[in-house]
Amino acid sequence: MKLKRMLAALAASVGLAAALSVAAPAFAAPNPPTNLVIDQIAQTTVRAQWQAVAGAEQYQLTANGAYAGSATATVETIDGLTCGTEYLIQTKVKVGGVWSALSAPTASGSKTITTASCPPATVPVLLAPFGAGQYQCSVDYPAPNTDCELDIGTGSGNVHLTAGTDGKYTCTISLPGYSDRPCFLTTQG
Repeated sequence: MKLKRMLAALAASVGLAAALSVAAPAFAAPNPPTNLVIDQIAQTTVRAQWQAVAGAEQYQLTANGAYAGSATATVETIDGLTCGTEYLIQTKVKVGGVWSALSAPTASGSKTITTASCPPATVPVLLAPFGAGQYQCSVDYPAPNTDCELDIGTGSGNVHLTAGTDGKYTCTISLPGYSDRPCFLTTQG
């Protein structure tokens, strides 16, 4: 305002009748990114890639409307997702300090994906005696009637696989008359 008053006073002193005004340039909101590709879909993570936007300062991603990450490049891994869940991934971009709107759900800057299915908490394996000290077994994970071979000595019982947070399984066998003990499973092709 001080500059505007100084300019008006200067204009008046030289006999200019027109008032001067100074306006800040306006920036229109940019369009959201396009050509979103989601790959490397795992149980809790996915990788997102999209087409670069000229002048982009930052990109932002959402998963089902919640903040899912930001990047200055055109690729970002989204983590913290829940296995076996459908997500709408959307993008937006900041250019000239102004954010675009989120990409529309049906636009090429959005994709609906489903994360990889959750592993079962436990997988029972049925055992059948097969030779001395060996048992033929069948498990219904990851596919029905998956064969496996287990060397547990003598006895019969059930085997349980428990999913660990690292994606590996811990195997435990329950035998009548024995306490639970670790076991080793091998699938046969």
